Amino acid sequence: MRLRQVPPGALPPDQRLALACACACDTAIIDAAAAAIPDADWPEAARLFDHHFLAPVILSRLHGAHDPNVAARLGPLKQAVSGRLKQALMLQATMRALRDDHLVPLGLSYAMFKGLTLGARYYGSPSLRVARDIDVLVAPSDIERLLRSLMGAGYDLIGRLRVDRGSGQPVDHAIAIAHLSKEVALVSPGGVIVEIHHRVDASGDAFPTSGLLARSDTIEIWKRPWPVLSTTDLFAYICAHHAQHRWSRLHWVLDLSMMMQDPSFDEEAVRRRAADAGFGRVVDAAIRLPEALSAIVEGRQPSPPPMASAFVADCLAHLDPAR
Repeated sequence: MRLRQVPPGALPPDQRLALACACACDTAIIDAAAAAIPDADWPEAARLFDHHFLAPVILSRLHGAHDPNVAARLGPLKQAVSGRLKQALMLQATMRALRDDHLVPLGLSYAMFKGLTLGARYYGSPSLRVARDIDVLVAPSDIERLLRSLMGAGYDLIGRLRVDRGSGQPVDHAIAIAHLSKEVALVSPGGVIVEIHHRVDASGDAFPTSGLLARSDTIEIWKRPWPVLSTTDLFAYICAHHAQHRWSRLHWVLDLSMMMQDPSFDEEAVRRRAADAGFGRVVDAAIRLPEALSAIVEGRQPSPPPMASAFVADCLAHLDPAR
């Protein structure tokens, strides 16, 4: 598959800026794209960046912009980021309570993944990586104990999973759902969604939970130790996860860009893990995605292999949320 060439002028400057930041392009390219956005278009541009969960990173990249006109236009973007920061603070508080009141007292083996912990390890700050929920992986044998602890403390099944309360206890419904699915989505007393996973893939065969937990790393966030999936496991998993969602949000491309820049990223180890999981072609294509999109931003013609070309096409098709 050969991609249709997309010259820089064919992309609206706000879309070009979003792509440039997702691919971690050079500062000069990012500044030039920002400078090309007309004053009147910044509110709509901020909505685009927020839709793709890039607003905090774009604001961070533009904070020291050389063009004073760009700095003067950032009001709508700052407003979008302010709303995301409030959401991040609620997630942080819920994560602390989840760890301190449930996971640690129960003595569970667990690992956080995606979301704020991904931001803490690879973005340099939890709040730079927009998240809408909390994901935690526990051993299948521990899922019932954790659900009973959480629901006893006021957590409830997310609305779409609730059933008639007259037909049994909510915790029994949650446990039944856990046996039929790889995760259970709960809502904390503060309204934060917490997804309790005992598998990260449908069958548990591609990424066995026991191996993921045994290979987990520990990082420090908010002066607390947090077990997280290893970079090798997480990268292989998120490539498969994001591909399932057709790369419809650009922060998933940014995840790849940031992780590949981290010292813990070992491409050969990732490829081996992906091959073992049966996702070798998917991971190979995902690794090529940021560079292929960077080429489009810079006006070059990328020529990635077929699956990577399909991923690029997915990203371009989803650039404009109105489409």
